[in-house]
Amino acid sequence: DLEDTTQFFQSDVIVFYGIISFWTPEMRSNFLRFNAKGGSTLVAADNFMANIFWWEKEDQKLAVKYNLETGALLSWWSHAGVLVSESIGFSYPYGGKPMNVFEPYYKLYNNKHPIFKDISNAMIPVKSEVFSGTSISWENELPIISNQIKGLDTIQILAYNRCKYKKLIRNMGGLLLIKSDSLSGTIVSMGCRDWFSKNNYKTSSIIQKVTHNTIDFLVPKKE
Repeated sequence: DLEDTTQFFQSDVIVFYGIISFWTPEMRSNFLRFNAKGGSTLVAADNFMANIFWWEKEDQKLAVKYNLETGALLSWWSHAGVLVSESIGFSYPYGGKPMNVFEPYYKLYNNKHPIFKDISNAMIPVKSEVFSGTSISWENELPIISNQIKGLDTIQILAYNRCKYKKLIRNMGGLLLIKSDSLSGTIVSMGCRDWFSKNNYKTSSIIQKVTHNTIDFLVPKKE
């Protein structure tokens, strides 16, 4: 569908969910065009942000390997030969398994944000084995976006949980707002591919409300 711009270029908002692992060059180019012209996106998918952003940035040169028969992307590497998903964030290595594995949840970081309208709870119950995160540090028990992240205009943490990945035990999975530049569309990442699963969206009125608020926030207001 992403290779046919007549379909989604007419949309104000597109939604990605589930497992999104492979992109053809045309899919990637079309999505970046959609975002650059102001189209917004809700993402509930794994490693999505690691796969899309940081292309053609002056300080983040990437090389891409293709399947020559299908044109699908096989792997994405940084100029230093490090996996992109392990170097720039918005992926499992910066998130991981929730520290509270039996009752995972997000704490609201900014409860005044429009996507939390009419949400009285301080926490959002979100069940997932793994969460995507980004590079952060902790100050007074709150996650702070790392100054190592470059090339994006805006990154905001809207909600978060504590995660661990291998030996890293001070990671964060989270609900993030991202803009690549001041004129681009807004991307809201829900932080996990299970957001729309039967254990979350289908059974949680809080997750349903946050999702509906997010769509309302992303859809441009008509004059």
